[in-house]
Amino acid sequence: MNKLPELYELKFKYIDSAAAIDRDGNLNISLVNRSHDKPQRVVLNLPEGYAPSECWKIGGNGDINAANTAQDQEAVSYRHSILNRHDGVFEMAPCEVFIIKCKKNL
Repeated sequence: MNKLPELYELKFKYIDSAAAIDRDGNLNISLVNRSHDKPQRVVLNLPEGYAPSECWKIGGNGDINAANTAQDQEAVSYRHSILNRHDGVFEMAPCEVFIIKCKKNL
């Protein structure tokens, strides 16, 4: 069984995380910055051979009460990006959620 890595340096508060390896061998990590007013820097310590390849970001506008409504259906939306040669350091805005896909280099 694969051992999940230590995912972050313990130098900050209000970051929640979870990780799972999918059937294709990708390591999927979710990070939540629960702070309503402080950005956070997260440094991933990935297992050897893994590298971040994609990231989905949700929120990050600093409004802890942000919600989609019938009038504003994009108040909370996601942004997707492909990561090339990423170093595993992520800057998270207050109230932001990241979902990071890490592929194993063959």
